[in-house]
Amino acid sequence: MLLRAPLLITLAACISLGAATGAARAGTPQQTILAGIAKAVGQGQISATDAGFDRAVTARAAKLAASLPRSRSAPLAANLNQVAARADSFSAPVALALFHQLAFNSTYLANHAAPTVRTDVTDTDGIVYRWFAGSGFEFHPLANFGALNADVAIGNVVAARQLADALIARAVPDVGGGVAWQYFFSFEGGRAPWTSGMAQAVAAQAFAAASVLLPDDAQLLPTAKAAFRTIPGRLVQTLSAGPWIKLYSFNNNVVLNAQLQTVISLQAYAGVAGDTTAASLASTMATAAVTKLPSFDTGFWSYYQLPSIVSPVDYQDYVVTLLKRLALKDKRFADAATRFASYDKQPPQFRRSEEHTSELQSH
Repeated sequence: MLLRAPLLITLAACISLGAATGAARAGTPQQTILAGIAKAVGQGQISATDAGFDRAVTARAAKLAASLPRSRSAPLAANLNQVAARADSFSAPVALALFHQLAFNSTYLANHAAPTVRTDVTDTDGIVYRWFAGSGFEFHPLANFGALNADVAIGNVVAARQLADALIARAVPDVGGGVAWQYFFSFEGGRAPWTSGMAQAVAAQAFAAASVLLPDDAQLLPTAKAAFRTIPGRLVQTLSAGPWIKLYSFNNNVVLNAQLQTVISLQAYAGVAGDTTAASLASTMATAAVTKLPSFDTGFWSYYQLPSIVSPVDYQDYVVTLLKRLALKDKRFADAATRFASYDKQPPQFRRSEEHTSELQSH
């Protein structure tokens, strides 16, 4: 596992600041975390060296959460509570991800105002953290696999290797020899930790692509295969149209962009890995997507999620991009790609309904 590398702070600075805080009060998140660290060390889950870093990061975060202005202390305190919530299960990859995330939040919020819009930032390993107003910067698996794909696409060997190594160190062993990357914050009614079928598919794609760019790295292709193993059965739901990816492991939302992206990612992964199971799943998922496409078409826009959640503009554009990519090899997507793209320029028409209310209609 990676050592708890100093991100934007030094270990010595953390220890110095931690010592200044004195003993944590019993029952606080800090005390819960410290007890969890001690338990993990005793079980051989984390090393004594890493435990020292983790304790120092915890102390620094607790001190800052008690002293910063509320706009910055509140998200930092929420991040501290996230770590405390996992104190009974500090496995090596979980602890690495959580304490690096906490360290990043502490340093950022100690020196910057809290963002007011969605913001992605990276640490010195290339790990992507995304801002959420209620909880601070969060380790975001999907954003990270997108970044790895981007590094590979431009042939950035150094960045791709560094980010791949950092992500592998954060991979949590899963059933059947799989690995998963966890989201540590609760979201849309789902309690942390949770996983994403779409993110796992993009992970398989990204690590497979990285194995081509970095053929000397023997861990990349096995990691791609392990990422895929988490998807069949657990992260796929069965609709009348066929298999549909679970964007969130905690619900069965039927989301169009997640299905389309997963088809593209699994096709790419299967091509590199020679994985016939993944290729077959991608094929049946593509057919399910084609079957359900009319249900996502309002006649003037697209639904983000069935039965009736309309896409924001950025997701509408994203779906059009995905449909066009799929249509290059599968003409079944061509008509929808053209039709959905036309909605960006086609003005809607209003008419009066029988109830004398305005309804939005396409030409």
